[in-house]
Amino acid sequence: MAIGFFKNYRVYMLTTVAYMGSLLFGYDTGVMSSVLSLKSFKTDFGLPLATTGFASKTNAHISQNVVSLLTAGVMESSRYKDWGRRHEGPIWIMTETKEKKKRKQPNPPADFLGLPATWPEALTAGCFFGAIFASVANDKLGSKRSLLGFTVVFLVGAVIQVASLHHISQVYVGRFVAGLGIGGMSSITPIYVAENCPPEVRGRITGLFQEFLVIGSTFAYWLNYGVSLHLKPSTSQWRIPVGIQIVPGGLLFLGLIFLKESPRWLVKQGRYEEATASLAYMRREPIDDPEVMKEIADIRAAVEEELNLTEGVTWKEVLIPGNRYRFAVAFTIFLCQQFSGTNSIGYYAPQIFQTIGVSKTNASLFATGVYGTVKVCATGLFLIIGIDKLGRRWSLLGGAAWMMVMMFIIGGVLKDHPPTNVNTVSPASIAMVVMIYLYVIGYSASWGPIPWVYVSEIFPTRLRSYGVGLAAATQWLFNFAVTYMTPSAINHIGWRIFLMFGIFCAANFVFVWFFIKETKGRTLEDMEILFGTVEAEVRAADVERMLHKGAMQEDRFEMAAPAEKKVAPAQETPIRDVPATEEKTVS
Repeated sequence: MAIGFFKNYRVYMLTTVAYMGSLLFGYDTGVMSSVLSLKSFKTDFGLPLATTGFASKTNAHISQNVVSLLTAGVMESSRYKDWGRRHEGPIWIMTETKEKKKRKQPNPPADFLGLPATWPEALTAGCFFGAIFASVANDKLGSKRSLLGFTVVFLVGAVIQVASLHHISQVYVGRFVAGLGIGGMSSITPIYVAENCPPEVRGRITGLFQEFLVIGSTFAYWLNYGVSLHLKPSTSQWRIPVGIQIVPGGLLFLGLIFLKESPRWLVKQGRYEEATASLAYMRREPIDDPEVMKEIADIRAAVEEELNLTEGVTWKEVLIPGNRYRFAVAFTIFLCQQFSGTNSIGYYAPQIFQTIGVSKTNASLFATGVYGTVKVCATGLFLIIGIDKLGRRWSLLGGAAWMMVMMFIIGGVLKDHPPTNVNTVSPASIAMVVMIYLYVIGYSASWGPIPWVYVSEIFPTRLRSYGVGLAAATQWLFNFAVTYMTPSAINHIGWRIFLMFGIFCAANFVFVWFFIKETKGRTLEDMEILFGTVEAEVRAADVERMLHKGAMQEDRFEMAAPAEKKVAPAQETPIRDVPATEEKTVS
């Protein structure tokens, strides 16, 4: 028998295909943060060309327009193309120094609506609604068909963006449509992968969601750095990074065609034979393997318990104390993740690095690329050696404490040593960049991958799509809130924003200490016991009953076989309840 990776290679193949959706999630995060800093993009859409991050109110306003303002101002931005060009230059408003009084940029006309950062916000708004729609789609249609549908939606949005002819409104429509696809995929893929994983490696494999996400964002960072360095400012300089996302989207669609449906969803639909065949295929075992039969019995027992407990009324299940607790945890853990500060850096990395003193566009893009590379390496290392050894709870506690310290240090250094010269990078700025890299190491080994793993494993089968849908929608809702507030916060409170995120990280530590239960090494069906909705003795009796029911069914077919032979001696009747075509599928 194959062991280790080779034993689970079909699970890894499924994960690689499904998490192309996560890669697209990360790529869109990275590509928007870097494209917004390209002069070619600003020029094409008539936006101010200042290069110091969010140092002015104008740039902050540009980076925080909400989706509701798009129809009001999107067609008017070209009127102020020349205004943006006339008033470019460095501005230092975020630090309380004399420089603030000496160098000010005139305010834009009253109806000027700088628009580039509505690009990320249009995406996150689409993602929020996509995550909500995904809950229903996944429950009714299953993971495979739902992912196929959301992939098509994403590809349509990507094509709209690439085909944009210098009309910002078209870009926003494309971002919103693509966001619907990404939001749906972010809600479904962790469920799909978790429901196919064996429990001993579920944390590592499900956590690859975060690894694919950071690979996507890092690829986008370096691609943007490359085009800014080697391509002259032109339309193609920003179209190439935006258009490349169509490639992984197409690979995702093609790969999904060859994958199997989740065995747990099939059991929930009463398609037990298909579920057994699907599970045996993923485990690389015959259908009648004792471990496969035991796992199917576990799944059937859990689903029947859920039905008996609530008489088949799904929403009644949410009100059960153990389930209500899990929904509250799913909501809160993603609220905590978003207010740890990660997306403020992730979406606006080049501008953040400009803010702390790395002011030249190419230098800030290079620093952003290194930031992404650190995330990839730290996340991968943690998933290999940490998540299934340290567990979920202790990793979250350690990560919250580490991130808190880094944020306090960055805030303190920025307060005492604000950047004042755009032509040089001071030792204090270098120290702050290093602290950001250390911060993201702590995030990548805790609050990056673990919330996605945790929410995909704690819910019962019948509520899993709704629970993870709530979590994903929460993630996108507060993602939207944080990306909206970041530019204005840096502009108005300066170094104190890092102090604020440090305080949030301390609050995250308290939340985990009191409310997060350890799930390491448990099967998905064991979660009912952990959260108190089922007693361990009751579950054991139900599993035995399911196994006995399966054995009784086998015996009935064996007893019926001789009688059928008397009627048709030449015909050989199979003694198993599995069609020959399914046997071929499993092998």
